[in-house]
Amino acid sequence: MLITEYRDLDVVARDLSVGESENGVRTFTVEVFDSPAGQGAPETRTTPADLQRYLGRLERRKLDFAGVVALGEALADLLFPAGARVLFTRSLDLLKPNEGLRVRLRLAPELAHIPWEYVYIARAGGEGEKDATGFLALDPRVSIVRHEALLLGADLDDSPRERRVLIALASPADSYEELNLAREREDIERALKGVPSVTYTVIENATAQSLSEGLQPGADVFHFAGHAEFEVQGLGAAVGAVEGRGALILVNATGDAAPMPADQLAVNLRGRGVQLAVLGACETGRRDGLNVWSGVVAALMEAGVPAAVAMQYKVWDDASIAFDSALYRALAAGLSLDAAASAGRLAVYNLCNPLRDDPELGVYWRDWGVPVVYYRATQTFHLPAVADAQKRDALSAGPRAVVDHRFTEIGPQGKYTAVEAGVVEAGRIESHLKVGRQSGSVVQVELDALSGGDVSVSGEAERNDGEWVGLRIGSLGSAAPRSLSDPTPAADPPRDPAMEDASTTQCPNCGAQVEPGARFCLNCGARLQAQPSRCANCGAALLEDAAYCTQCGTKV
Repeated sequence: MLITEYRDLDVVARDLSVGESENGVRTFTVEVFDSPAGQGAPETRTTPADLQRYLGRLERRKLDFAGVVALGEALADLLFPAGARVLFTRSLDLLKPNEGLRVRLRLAPELAHIPWEYVYIARAGGEGEKDATGFLALDPRVSIVRHEALLLGADLDDSPRERRVLIALASPADSYEELNLAREREDIERALKGVPSVTYTVIENATAQSLSEGLQPGADVFHFAGHAEFEVQGLGAAVGAVEGRGALILVNATGDAAPMPADQLAVNLRGRGVQLAVLGACETGRRDGLNVWSGVVAALMEAGVPAAVAMQYKVWDDASIAFDSALYRALAAGLSLDAAASAGRLAVYNLCNPLRDDPELGVYWRDWGVPVVYYRATQTFHLPAVADAQKRDALSAGPRAVVDHRFTEIGPQGKYTAVEAGVVEAGRIESHLKVGRQSGSVVQVELDALSGGDVSVSGEAERNDGEWVGLRIGSLGSAAPRSLSDPTPAADPPRDPAMEDASTTQCPNCGAQVEPGARFCLNCGARLQAQPSRCANCGAALLEDAAYCTQCGTKV
């Protein structure tokens, strides 16, 4: 079942020791401030002596699978000691099938540089061989987000209105690796096309001036694809931390690199209505552990952006594209930012899995843990601004409507229809059928009208002696007048008696002209024919909403 709601488990890490030993060991307290299972007491933790060495090897892609697991277990021991571990486990047990657990990290600045997204808690009590299922960030039920402790709060605007996405692309011609920005743009556009009440604007070769102009009308989502840098200016006091400042790499009039520091970007985005910033660039999620303005995404939090996604290490270009594509597909489907980020991580994991044939891809597999999600608002971010929970759930479930059937045989009198619908405006329908022998009648998907969305049909038969139709559509491109964001019924269409003849009839709901035999009105979507109680062929009683007679197989 899809995760449609998230319950919060707040972890507070603070009270770092003032002094530290030569090997960088520091102590702090961790506490479950709130969770579905209750509150916890402060527990004192000590950072391992070799933590800094592990973090450096992770950043340089020098840790193999066992090494990342060892690091993840050490991070889990710091974040979820005995008392906190019990509350975490109980909270998972208390979740409903459609609920996830949002682990909100409220961290002291000196602990913010640690990649907590690699926390590893082995399943089944840690017995048996350790595999990737122990990484919490790869569990769709768990969302790891960072909560920036700032004086001013931030609220998401979930009012039902048109949303604007501003996509800025920049790949300097000098001294930087060339990026496949065209592919990333195509993937994002493909995900956003057809989404109700969502428009987007693309800025190619983004300069400071073109970015400022693009933000003038305001934007709900700001997406940047390109390079970023974190300039190290010295070692920080915390273990593994450094001091420095981050910047996005834009271009100038000649196409060369033109860095935009984090604070300058924040000033440009402030007051533009940005609800979510997605920074698909290396090291945009990194910070020095001391100054909130040092990291790009942390600066945006300070400027009032309620939510952001960024990268804490360098990331492979293909991995970044895979993450962004999956993220926007999920957001376009109506899923929350938590669920969308989980889908993005999974896409990267599948792309870079070290078990693939190409051994070179194995060095990139840790990239699934590079994205960092920041939340300041208490609400959950959804891209389609549908405030009604039931409508959001319907939008989320729509793209994943899948029918998968397998039969040994469909006989001569047998008739099969997987999906039968009226007007389909959005979402995804899939029908997969596998039959040993088919000698009857098969129509996998039958629609009165298709004006949007996606339909996928696949079928396989060892022997086919009958009629097989994969997709049957009455009308292609007819749009119904209502949408999820506009629940007001459409006005009755004008009727011309001179145009009405024996070949047409009227919808009893809106009065529009419809073809004889149609089951749904293309104007308002209302069902046109009442369900008969008995089969017209054999007289057998029909089940409620049956499409075929169970006695003789005749279509109702």
